[in-house]
Amino acid sequence: MGNVLLIVLSSVSFFLCLLIISSIFLQEDKSGGGIGIIGGSSQSFFGASSGSMLAKITAVLTTIFIVLCVILALISSTFSKDAIVSKEDILLSESYDYKEAKKRVLTYVPERILVYSFEKDILDKLTDKESKKIILDVYKKDKEGQYYVLNKKLNKNEQKKILDIMNSIGFTLQTEDIEINPNSQ
Repeated sequence: MGNVLLIVLSSVSFFLCLLIISSIFLQEDKSGGGIGIIGGSSQSFFGASSGSMLAKITAVLTTIFIVLCVILALISSTFSKDAIVSKEDILLSESYDYKEAKKRVLTYVPERILVYSFEKDILDKLTDKESKKIILDVYKKDKEGQYYVLNKKLNKNEQKKILDIMNSIGFTLQTEDIEINPNSQ
């Protein structure tokens, strides 16, 4: 309901904006230079007193537009109160025990990992040379040099060992955008 009201009022304000612009363009230039969109012919089109009438219409439309903008601001601020952080939210976050939060862990050995991520997030974080050797024994760069690819089938013990190493340094997979070709299925 609230979103519909905002949309309707925004549409009305947009329409009012167009009316204000139109009434300004139709007004006669005070200096007589004829800068108005239809110049001096507005008098013959709307009559001799159209200049003051258009000024009054413009003033009324502008007043309505300003009042509508204030109303829109008030309404939209009441709908977005949930987005504001309250004192209770701050107190809850301060009392939250982050040590109890679940740590994201890998549950399977990834078949391929981007070279940058592999080198930065795995190799650079491994201080144990044996762990590095184990990881480098099972992952090799592909021909294009974009990925480190799992180069052999791992048994359960090897999978567990690789997962333990990756989880010990906090490695998690990040998603990457891929394009799906519907014709490839």
